[in-house]
Amino acid sequence: MIYLFVQSVIPVIPAGWLTFADGAVYKVYDEPVRVWGMTVTDDQQLAGAIMKIGGSFYLWGIIVFMWFKRFGSNWKDVVAFTLLVVILLFRPTGLLGESLGKARA
Repeated sequence: MIYLFVQSVIPVIPAGWLTFADGAVYKVYDEPVRVWGMTVTDDQQLAGAIMKIGGSFYLWGIIVFMWFKRFGSNWKDVVAFTLLVVILLFRPTGLLGESLGKARA
């Protein structure tokens, strides 16, 4: 699992380099043909964000799977309770609950 953690940290360097660059990183990339009307900088920033976020979700998904495969039986109740608390923090009425705003009041 340590190897996977290190693999999730390493993409920070190229992703940050692409995301925070002022102009085109590569000369070849600065061609006049643009897809969807995006500028070179916007396209680079989107590529850096996708690389970092997408890769992180993928690797951390594997790490979490391996963690719960190894320690899952002891953590099952803790995870269920934590998930319940997180859901109730963001959705106090529950997942399928409805708001009782001004319509019923």
